[in-house]
Amino acid sequence: MHSRTKYGLLLLGLTLLVLGLRLLVAYQTAQPSYQSYFTILQTEAIHKTGLPEYTDPYSYEGRRYEFPPLFYYLLALVTLVAPAAAAMKIVPNILMATLVPIAYLIAHRLTKSRGVSLLVALFAGFSPLLFTSGLNDASTISLALPLGAAFVLALLDLEEHPLRALIAAAALTFVSPLVWVFLAAFVAYFLILAAEKMRITPAMTEAALFAFLLAAWYTIITYKDALQRYGFGILAGSLPTTVRLASFGEFTLLGMVYAVGVVPLMLGSASLYRSSFEQRSRRVFFLAALGLVALLTGFAQLLPLRTALILLSIVFVLLAAPALSVLAAYWRKSRFTRLQPWGVALLIAFFVLTSVLPAIVAGVYPGSSPTQSELDAMAWLRNSTPAGSVVLAAPKSGFLLDELAHRPSIADENYLLISNPDAILGDLDQAYTTPSTVAATEVLARYNVSYILVGPAENARYQEFGAVLQDRTCFPIAYRNPQTLVLSVNCTLSAPSVAEAR
Repeated sequence: MHSRTKYGLLLLGLTLLVLGLRLLVAYQTAQPSYQSYFTILQTEAIHKTGLPEYTDPYSYEGRRYEFPPLFYYLLALVTLVAPAAAAMKIVPNILMATLVPIAYLIAHRLTKSRGVSLLVALFAGFSPLLFTSGLNDASTISLALPLGAAFVLALLDLEEHPLRALIAAAALTFVSPLVWVFLAAFVAYFLILAAEKMRITPAMTEAALFAFLLAAWYTIITYKDALQRYGFGILAGSLPTTVRLASFGEFTLLGMVYAVGVVPLMLGSASLYRSSFEQRSRRVFFLAALGLVALLTGFAQLLPLRTALILLSIVFVLLAAPALSVLAAYWRKSRFTRLQPWGVALLIAFFVLTSVLPAIVAGVYPGSSPTQSELDAMAWLRNSTPAGSVVLAAPKSGFLLDELAHRPSIADENYLLISNPDAILGDLDQAYTTPSTVAATEVLARYNVSYILVGPAENARYQEFGAVLQDRTCFPIAYRNPQTLVLSVNCTLSAPSVAEAR
């Protein structure tokens, strides 16, 4: 069999293996993630009106969304022929599985070795953060990451095929503000070349200028109000301070090594060292610039830390290619050439132990999706409570209330254009945890809350509950199932609502 055909079949088999395992893990839970219900809401709006829902119809005080709609149109197209719940699981996993062949092609451009490229494709498929991203979550990052990788691939062939880079840049721009991370990487790349006294090619300059002008134009159109309020904080979705600090509070260096993958991190670091001190490479320098920007924007809190680590994981997976190529060349020149297959087998076994198995275990984590008891509670709220009744719930449950219960909540996980989200989250936490019935009632009156949800999402957020679970006079149980309670609010105080205060 021809070598190209053999490796093509191996690559196809690896891609299908990654996709199959992703779907197998994703279907360990029956429902898509909490966040996916925002996507379902948008696809239903597109089916009805042809446009996404930019105004939240169930917001207790009114709010507007700003986002690129392309991803939601793609899902709306798929849900014309498939159930929404299935589409929310299958489409993101197919998109993320495309990272495998894209990583193969990038590695082949870097090394010209099909064997090395296949190993890099394996790393791309099973590195922990990449495997768990989009696993059970229909969000734009599942499309933005493959498009970002395709943009890197197109830049490697920029001199021969400049149109591919322009198309990839345009596609990424129309899907996610992550395009600005790649634009910042151009700046870092140019600074690295200047420091190394290497010439900046006209083609790269023109590609960067085109991508910048296109991204600036589209960002101003799409995020007009958000740009005025947050600037480049839109990359982080204007996360509240408490949310950002919580993500950094969970960060450890060992956790980062695990998330990126031990093997890609070691090999990628070796490539960076060699390119810096032995053999300079423009391609390695661009990947290094992208990794540096991802790291800096993550720690500067301009980008969610998890997103920054995902980008860093992609960078180190791709940087593993030059190191593997050098290692293979040294091995061929040594007296142990016949043992090379055993060396590759040991490397794969070590990767499986340190990345593949932990990634699969992490993917099975059940807390990312609503349970049937929560869905039953949503149905009860929709059918048994007055329209417009405000429900107190954890932010994770916000989109669930919008889509299934058709009832307003005081917070969800989309904080863009929300006034003073830290104060809202503080009030939410106080209402659930304060031991004082008066204090809880005061907060609930401020937001006109009629019902309180206590389910798995709320139990995960709060270790202990206060008066809302202790005072049955003011907060009697209106609905109960094995895992979820809905409490009604019987006590009131004369306090101005948030909407009236504004």
